[in-house]
Amino acid sequence: MHTKKVTRRHFTRYVSHSLIGAALSRTFIETRAFGAEGRLKIMLCTTPNGHMDFASTKSALMSGLSSTAGQGQALFIKGLMNSCYNSDWHGSEGGLFGLHAVKQGKPSFYTTTISNTEQVVLAVSRGQNPAYPRDSSGGATKAFTTPEGVLKRKLGLFLGGINTFNLAEVKKGKQHVLDQSLADIRKIRQQLGSDGRIFDDHLYALQALYREHVPTESNGSEQEGGGGATTPVQKPKAPSMECNTNASIPAGSDDESKHTAMLEVAFHLFACDMAQVVVVSMLDSQGEPYHQAIHGDSTGTGARFRALLEPMQQRIAKLADRLAQTSGNVLERSAVVYISEGSAHIEGGGRFNPQHPHAEIPLAVFGKLGGVIRKSGDLTAQGDQRRLWRVLADGLAGGRADLSSISDGSNISPLEV
Repeated sequence: MHTKKVTRRHFTRYVSHSLIGAALSRTFIETRAFGAEGRLKIMLCTTPNGHMDFASTKSALMSGLSSTAGQGQALFIKGLMNSCYNSDWHGSEGGLFGLHAVKQGKPSFYTTTISNTEQVVLAVSRGQNPAYPRDSSGGATKAFTTPEGVLKRKLGLFLGGINTFNLAEVKKGKQHVLDQSLADIRKIRQQLGSDGRIFDDHLYALQALYREHVPTESNGSEQEGGGGATTPVQKPKAPSMECNTNASIPAGSDDESKHTAMLEVAFHLFACDMAQVVVVSMLDSQGEPYHQAIHGDSTGTGARFRALLEPMQQRIAKLADRLAQTSGNVLERSAVVYISEGSAHIEGGGRFNPQHPHAEIPLAVFGKLGGVIRKSGDLTAQGDQRRLWRVLADGLAGGRADLSSISDGSNISPLEV
């Protein structure tokens, strides 16, 4: 076969003038051949009914960050309001993730920058018709309420076209899913006749580009014709060492176990680069026992609500910390956002407000989103959560996102993060 080395300049020229090159590029991209670090991703994690106060939320989240990598990518934002407040904040993510000052029925901020197939909502739900994030038409996004459903419908499709034997080899780590694509490519090559030489140029160019973007390992060496130089044989690695499309999901029927399971699924969706936006919803804002832990509090301390809330916050932070410790640090090109539609219940003088306080929603960001998020530590901000949504939408769009079709987003000033 033709063994001409191809530079990036050659690759660009070849691909731009050939349908074969374009088709191959699509094949490589669709199999995630360029790795999990190739695109920006966000994960939005919610808990119901607000928080105690800024200090307790930060403390709970920090206690879930065990690594220096995770701690160094944590930003705690104080002072933002929920733009959807009216008489109360019940309405959950249907309004919280929008860019209108209304509760429901409007698209979520990210829907103009990605397709509906690139967003996944994972919900711990009790079936009270919670207002999940909205799609680009303002309709309710379908939510997965069981981990098994996600594994089958999303992760299962990732390897769905591979035969049983090779699928097992991929899951064992003995093969890469890209190997199966290359096998198909070789079959096409055999049918091209005299055009095979041109095809080879494109194939080698794509392999060279792949090696520039994905870590490789040496499995021996081969002689390159004519030069006598020894070049290691390269075997592509999976998008992330932690990617596991057959992950073991912890069992349990209580809300806490379900939340743990959904966060585990969310981790693998990110590590396997299977979605650009993942939402993990922990119950609706009127779900029990969390709702009555606030409105039914007779102690004036909020102790019961704190006991329910802090473990949820810790689990979310542990997920972010785990992503920070993946090979290549997934958080460098992504962001995990923690928020609740409700506000701080501890008011002046340390009194626990059992109603619907309107000041200071909990908001924390873990990750750098490819350099879009530059700050860490504490940040005091003015305005509402839409200022952060403007930043994230622009980051996903790779520039100034056009939000005019879903909101007055063009008039929202981005938060300096």
